[in-house]
Amino acid sequence: MTEQITLTLPDDVARRVQTVAISTQRELEDVLLEWIDQISLQLSPSTPNTTEATLLQQINLGFSPNWWNRYQSFIAARQAETISESDLVELIKMSEALEIANVERVKALGELAQLRGCSLDQVMEALDIKIKTDSAQFWQGISLQQLCATQSPMTVHSLKDLAADFWPEEDSTEDFLIFLREQRQEVR
Repeated sequence: MTEQITLTLPDDVARRVQTVAISTQRELEDVLLEWIDQISLQLSPSTPNTTEATLLQQINLGFSPNWWNRYQSFIAARQAETISESDLVELIKMSEALEIANVERVKALGELAQLRGCSLDQVMEALDIKIKTDSAQFWQGISLQQLCATQSPMTVHSLKDLAADFWPEEDSTEDFLIFLREQRQEVR
């Protein structure tokens, strides 16, 4: 048995549904049904705190294994510099969908921490959510000496050290400045 229901979605929810539908090449209805199904499986009449359960559902929402395989194949093709223009467009859309989903997950984590009256780290530990090692390093401060050791920066003694020899001899600096002014006037 099926029942037809008409929903009016808030703009931000509608955008998320459209982004996921486009990036996963599914119909809007299919995405919404999956989300509703996932939430309904986690919620039961005996659930004492539906707000917490809803937040946990938002935190656990993710993409299908097929979606991840496609995403990883696009990443590999881009790194190998063999990605087609259409696949690159799809990769960008998928990356945007992933970013939106992650932002929503982090928001839900923050709300859950606030609801439980504890820190974000404590909620993440309780849910066994680990930050990837490479991204965790971003949040840990390192000393200037450690940074220099990893990057081997050169010491600049003169501005001439920074000069690059890439300017074509047939193009004058004055021609470039004229072109730049013209372009800026066109934008206005």
